[in-house]
Amino acid sequence: MGDETYIDRVLDRLITLQDKIIDSDPFYKRTTIEGEGRVGILEILGTEGGAYKYICENSRIKRYEGEGFLTRITMSEDTFLDLFSGEADLDDEYARGHVKFGGKDWTLHAENFKSGFRHMRYLWGLIGRVK
Repeated sequence: MGDETYIDRVLDRLITLQDKIIDSDPFYKRTTIEGEGRVGILEILGTEGGAYKYICENSRIKRYEGEGFLTRITMSEDTFLDLFSGEADLDDEYARGHVKFGGKDWTLHAENFKSGFRHMRYLWGLIGRVK
């Protein structure tokens, strides 16, 4: 999407911290390798058009430019920020139609996405403490 947005900055900082933690901790590194192939796509629809795509493979988040996926979760920027901040619950947002799931075994992977949002909030808390 052209210019860097708030969403880009938030997720870039999370990805950087996540990679440092995973690369320095043998347990995280091993569980990340064991989880390869379990792929979910987080697609955030931009308010100005376009979409941000991130791949969630096991517990590692990366930017994604491809099209293939096992499961996809789609939401608006506002919904992402509400979920990320903990102001909203994934189940409630799904019930309201603010979150859409698709792909193979999406009901199973919905639990993984819930865990993923908790993990993102934890990492964001670490960023706040190391400023």
